[in-house]
Formats: sequence, structure tokens, C-alpha cells
Amino acid sequence: MKLNKPILVAALAVLLPVVSLQAQSYNRTVRTDTWSVYVYGGLSGFYDLRDVPVEADIRSTIHPDLALGMKYNIRPWVRTGFNLGYSYLNAVNNAARSMKTEESGVTLGAYNDGVRTVTTSVVIDNHYQHLVFGDLNADLNLLCPFNADGRWNVWIGTGAGFMADWDRSVVVYVVNERIESRGYDHHNVYTHDYVTTSGIDNSFGALYIPVRLSVEFDINRWTVGLRGEYKWTSFERALLPVGVWSIGAGIAYNILGKGKGR
Repeated sequence: MKLNKPILVAALAVLLPVVSLQAQSYNRTVRTDTWSVYVYGGLSGFYDLRDVPVEADIRSTIHPDLALGMKYNIRPWVRTGFNLGYSYLNAVNNAARSMKTEESGVTLGAYNDGVRTVTTSVVIDNHYQHLVFGDLNADLNLLCPFNADGRWNVWIGTGAGFMADWDRSVVVYVVNERIESRGYDHHNVYTHDYVTTSGIDNSFGALYIPVRLSVEFDINRWTVGLRGEYKWTSFERALLPVGVWSIGAGIAYNILGKGKGR
């Protein structure tokens, strides 16, 4: 064992500079002054809709999410880029709200020949939204100071962007109508149930701030990874989501210049 210790020390003295040079070479090759193009696919949903009655209890269902973009790797620890994305959101009215109206007739002399109508409506309000996003952003590599070979990367980033939203609102009214006619010599009651629907199309735009966390692994010219994201909207607009979340997996291709190929 005493003979092995000098051998081990000598081996480490040789291997450590080699690993360090390999990491420097890799970062200089793939993560310095290079471009990357990527595509991500996953799931998305939203957090709350503005100006929707609390009793409506609007909830988000989960739908597909798609994003693509380009990054410019300035150094192994910092990069900038442009992100373009699309999400389809479905807002479901879990707790229908009720509406009640009353109309009364008139009294003629000693007789009340007026008609009293009581209408009760249960309102179910659903929204179907198509959202397109575009933002400029910057990322910081949290693992760069501690990463041995530069292939594992954890990026956290933010930026500023604009979203365009197309909202299709479908409102369903389940109506119970009770008509009562009361007079000197009669008292008639008539009830009627029916369903009506109405649709309203809205479109609007709003600014948003994205917050992203990505875990990535480099395979030469290719990078695979997982990404979680939350987009916070800053405008107080009716039917605008307070925030949109997404999570997905993606792949990127690193565009290397001449003399940088591996």
C-alpha cells in the first residue's frame, strides 16, 4: 500500500490537468460565442382569470404547449436569446352561478289581473383561449463554477415579452321560468324550462415577464433538457390570465463555427 500512494499522487497530478483542459476546450468549443436553436414541447395551464366572478370558480385544464427559439452563448455562464411559444388554454366553470329576476304586473281597480314572472338562470361560463408568446431573455448558468466537464448545465433566466390572446367565450344559460297570473276568480301558474347559449370572441395583447429554469445535458452538437416556466402578465385586462405555467422537454442543436467542430 505504501508503494501505491506515490503512484496515485502521480496519476492524479497527470489526470487533473487533462480533465481541466478538456473542460476548458469543451466550454470554449460549444459554450463560447456560439448559437443554438431549440424546440420544446410539453403541457401548460393558467393561474386565475381577471375580472371573472369568484363564484364562477374558474379552473384551468391542462393542454399542450410548444416553444421554439434561438440562444447566443456569450460565455459558458451566460447567454441571451429569443423565445416564441404557443399555448391553448381551456377555462372551465366548475361552480355555476345563479341569476334571478322578477317582474310584476299591475292592479286594475279591485282586481289584480297582473302577471308575475320569476326567472331563475344557472350560468355556465367556459373560455377557450389561443395564446402566442414572444420574448427576449437572458440566462445564467448556475452550475458553471462547479461543473467538471461543462456538459451538465442548470440555467435560470428571465426577460420581457408580449402575448397575443384570442378568447372564445361560450356561456350556457339553463333557465327556469315561472309565470303566475292571479285574479279575482283565477290563479294560473305556468312553468317553462329551456337552455340558451351565446358566444363572444375577444382578442387582446399584453406584456409578460417569463421566469424559466432549465436542466440541460450536452451531447456534442446536440443538447437535451427539461424546462419549467411561468409567465406573469402585468396588465389588468378582463379574461387575461394572471399567469401561464408550462413544463416540457426539448432538444437543441448547437451551431459551431469553423475550427470548433468536435
